[in-house]
Amino acid sequence: MRLLFSIIPRPAFTLLCLCSALFFALTADARYQGLISRLDRPISERLHAAGTANSLFLQAGTELGGGAISGMTWAVALVLVLLRRWHYLPFLGVAVSLGRAINGKMQAFFARPRPSFPDMEVLTRPGFPSGHTAAAALLFGFLIILALRELRSKEAKIIAVGVASAAILFVGWTRIALLVHHTTDVIGSLLWCTAWLVGCHYGNIAAYRWSADNVEAWGRAAMQKDPRVP
Repeated sequence: MRLLFSIIPRPAFTLLCLCSALFFALTADARYQGLISRLDRPISERLHAAGTANSLFLQAGTELGGGAISGMTWAVALVLVLLRRWHYLPFLGVAVSLGRAINGKMQAFFARPRPSFPDMEVLTRPGFPSGHTAAAALLFGFLIILALRELRSKEAKIIAVGVASAAILFVGWTRIALLVHHTTDVIGSLLWCTAWLVGCHYGNIAAYRWSADNVEAWGRAAMQKDPRVP
């Protein structure tokens, strides 16, 4: 445990464990139609009556978690290269690309139907956890961590975290309001993606330290073997 907490702070470890536990509890609740999941249908019915699914603004905004994610991810990677922040690239790739793939596998595994109404086209792909919400949470969550670590100004950190958090919540809201996901689909994505990002972040730190230590050890060994090694 001492080695673990030398890499990941206790608050971050607690957050990881808490979000993981809540996610698994939510999956059980959704599977067996528990107390929380029973609220999904009434919420969807209210939104259906309000006609939110016809909002062009929400239909456009939801793409922040859709096709735009891949392009934005590549743009972030390019900026990291230009700024010589190479050590964030593995974190970005694993957190976003692998995370989205895992979310797709979970959707197929849980196979939860989406909201359905007679006057609306029903999407046949399973909905739990929400894919758009997960994509937004993973990319913008990565940017939140990046801002907290790299920005020096407290005001800049607050603005960056606020904007990125708002983008995540907005995409989640669009998925509920457009009636393509249950509320718990979105909550599930937010929970598991938070745990995933924390794990990826500190896993990347551990890997970076391990590789740096190995390079240093190799250098010392080379020097001992041949003093002429520069």
